[in-house]
Amino acid sequence: LGSQVFSILARSMALENLGRAALLVAAASHLTPVLLGSSVARFLAFWLFGLCMGTCIPAFSLLKAQFMPEEVRSTAYSLCRVLPGMVVVATLMCQLGTTGAFL
Repeated sequence: LGSQVFSILARSMALENLGRAALLVAAASHLTPVLLGSSVARFLAFWLFGLCMGTCIPAFSLLKAQFMPEEVRSTAYSLCRVLPGMVVVATLMCQLGTTGAFL
């Protein structure tokens, strides 16, 4: 459903504005359970968040394709995975317990 919303909105909005708007609505949907205690409101906020993510993912994929050439995209993604991998290895080497690893 989110991708269908994306295809409709992408005809009339710039990708940057579409992604920004979807993220703002998603953030607002996270406030709904805090502000309203109704289970129906929580369900609708969860549904709206999923719709926004379904809209954001195609928008961000197209933006990445526009700004990052295909030839360097996989290398850039691989380099972005190095630091989280180093954090995992360091955590495992320190043999921290569950509470120490997440502090």
